[in-house]
Amino acid sequence: MIEDGMNFLVEIGPHPVLLSGTRDIAEGVKRAVHLLPAMTRGSDVEPISRVIGAAHAVDIPVDILSFNGGEGHLIDLPLYPFQRQQHGFKHPEAQHNRLTESCHPFLGPSTSLSDTERGIIRLRLSTGVSPFLGDHVVDGAIVFPMTGHIEAAYLAASKYLIHQRIWLEDIRFEHPVVLAPAEDFAPQVMLEIVSPGNDFVISCRRADAIPAAGWQVCSRGRINPHDQPPGTAPESLNSVKARLQSGTEVYIDGFYQKFEDAGLRYDRAFRCVQSTWCFGNEAFSAVELPSSLNEEATRFTLHPALFDACTHTLYAHQHYVGDPSQVYLPSHIGGVHLAKDDAVTASFAHIQVYRHDSTFLACHVSIYGDCGQLVAKVTGLTTKRLRGKSISQPMEHDAHFQLEIEEQATYYGLVHFGRLTLGETVLVHSGAGGVGTAAIQLAKLIGARVYATAGSPARRAWVTDVGVEGVFDSRSLTLHDEIKLATNGRGVDVVLNCLTGATFSQSVACLAPFGRFLEIGTTDIYRNMRLYLEQFGQNCSFFAIDIDRLAAEKPALHSQIVNEICGLFKAGKLVPPPITTYPVTKLPTALKELSRSSVIGKAVVEMLDGVKIEAAPPSQLRLKEDRSYLITGGTSGLGLRLAIFLVERGARHLVLVSRSGPKSTEDHAIVSDLQRRGTTVSIERGDISNARMVDFLFHPDRAWPPIVGIIYSAGALRAASAHDLTMDSFWAVFAPKALVFWELQDKCATRRQISSLTGWHITAKHPVCPHPRLTLGRWEITQECLATPPRTIE
Repeated sequence: MIEDGMNFLVEIGPHPVLLSGTRDIAEGVKRAVHLLPAMTRGSDVEPISRVIGAAHAVDIPVDILSFNGGEGHLIDLPLYPFQRQQHGFKHPEAQHNRLTESCHPFLGPSTSLSDTERGIIRLRLSTGVSPFLGDHVVDGAIVFPMTGHIEAAYLAASKYLIHQRIWLEDIRFEHPVVLAPAEDFAPQVMLEIVSPGNDFVISCRRADAIPAAGWQVCSRGRINPHDQPPGTAPESLNSVKARLQSGTEVYIDGFYQKFEDAGLRYDRAFRCVQSTWCFGNEAFSAVELPSSLNEEATRFTLHPALFDACTHTLYAHQHYVGDPSQVYLPSHIGGVHLAKDDAVTASFAHIQVYRHDSTFLACHVSIYGDCGQLVAKVTGLTTKRLRGKSISQPMEHDAHFQLEIEEQATYYGLVHFGRLTLGETVLVHSGAGGVGTAAIQLAKLIGARVYATAGSPARRAWVTDVGVEGVFDSRSLTLHDEIKLATNGRGVDVVLNCLTGATFSQSVACLAPFGRFLEIGTTDIYRNMRLYLEQFGQNCSFFAIDIDRLAAEKPALHSQIVNEICGLFKAGKLVPPPITTYPVTKLPTALKELSRSSVIGKAVVEMLDGVKIEAAPPSQLRLKEDRSYLITGGTSGLGLRLAIFLVERGARHLVLVSRSGPKSTEDHAIVSDLQRRGTTVSIERGDISNARMVDFLFHPDRAWPPIVGIIYSAGALRAASAHDLTMDSFWAVFAPKALVFWELQDKCATRRQISSLTGWHITAKHPVCPHPRLTLGRWEITQECLATPPRTIE
């Protein structure tokens, strides 16, 4: 190529190996050439960028547009020193601070991915920047409203989608976004469009979370860029008014007071409902935004406070026909469409309830502007009650009862360490779990007053039916306050804890003077979590419960505890926990429900007769310890490295064949090391291309077990160009690589064989050798043998 006048050469490969040799050739013929690699180890983009840049510098035509994906362009250098052009980078944070008065309040730094319909937006959900958010309080915590999620999705749509009219569908609310007071740092919140179909996810994590920390998914949905949302034409505002205002009017002040009594506090920004009427399964409200938020409304598609207040109409209906103490929170929305309209500060909300039972309250919502135009349409708004009815008792277990570690841990903790006595109070976390059910039974048997927590309405309902003094939400941010209130400010004498994180410190604060804190979890202990000691200044105690350590280091005490528990079961004073059974074919479902804490008591997987289960494939190659593996050319180089590989994967009998045996001190050391590991290494010297040698290796009377695997790495290398090749040099290389296969195939007629073809132009006879093996593979297939179809690796 150099002699033909080529002076720009690029080596294409995973790592440059020819550049130095090519450079020597160019220097030998005294030619100036440009030599560059297309790829290097550890970097894929930079080398090819250098190639393109160098080609452009020497006037070689370059398709930069294709390389940059249409985003990059060349910048001409200034022609004169006095030419001035701004190329400075504006930091997005500084730019946001300057322009925050005119942009969306929730908009933070954004990133467009390679696909223009995908991207990430950091949401600025600060009660300092948007003070109205601080007026939305649920159970004592500032919670980002449902309508804020919708507004954030429309913000993402306006940022990344070119469609003028879009609607949202299948929105699911999975976890609340808890905001911080104005004086604290706001949490990190991110909206990500995760698929070409415009599915989005809103996630959050703590303000001080490290970059590697995980994200909590809070909501998810889909942005549909269709020009027109589905559905029928809405009823006119005048028609709705005429029909609904003839119904019963709801007292507004009492309406919001009932909200607050139930744990939902809406302050001034969200108290927008002016009047409400209920008629049958419909309700109608006049809603107006506080005048202080009118200017801010221009920066939203539909102000979240006004939008949220419109959905309060649903709860007005609930208070009119149901129990005002029942609280329903959003869980799913079928579809939402917001009209592109001027700032809306006053509106009318019309809801149509189509489901109202003890668990769900669902409706459709239509929101009209003060001129009668439809500004928002919500279909399938489903809310879920925080506390449902009691669930039925689980089935009794029909198998032998096994004394589990949960009973041992609760007895060891409450009786041995906690010294729980008649009339004392105890807080049991996860009261519907295996530990909780055992602890509640034991505490009631002692005569203590029991308080418990549970993570879901169904589990709390079940614990209530068991007969405890009070049941609380284990995820509540005000658990300490609720326990203090229930105990007249005193706290509890004993806490049996298995929760982690923020709930841990709240549980410590629940202790009464001379209280005992029993920790049966290990997560916080192994994380070396900080233990705040102020509470223990009231003569409180902390105990870590570890049954495994007890059984190992104090077997007599462990045996005594087990005997005492068995006596209680024998006397009928304790009973096994509730059992939920799953067939083994539903094991994934059982594990999923366990991870969601939706199982009450214990989950049992049944192995039913006649059920076939597919075993998972092994994640790593495991070889048979009672069989032998033959490596030709196995006493040095690559063959010996493969021997180490086989031993690491379970092989215990190796047959290493070569002409000369181990060649170097290092080879002998590796063989000795393999033998010290317990591997039987048989070294046989001989020519594997000889039929007698093959018969000798596979003779049934040999000392090693039957050979079930062969790695063929023997060969000879004599580099020569094709025009310099002689028959002697050809056969010297060809024979050990090809002819021996005709011998081996008789011994391995039922074994799979894998061959590859690769080589350099100066070792042409070496890659030619596998060709008889390719033919052999095709012949074996016609003979109905288990041969792997031949493949070529180029």
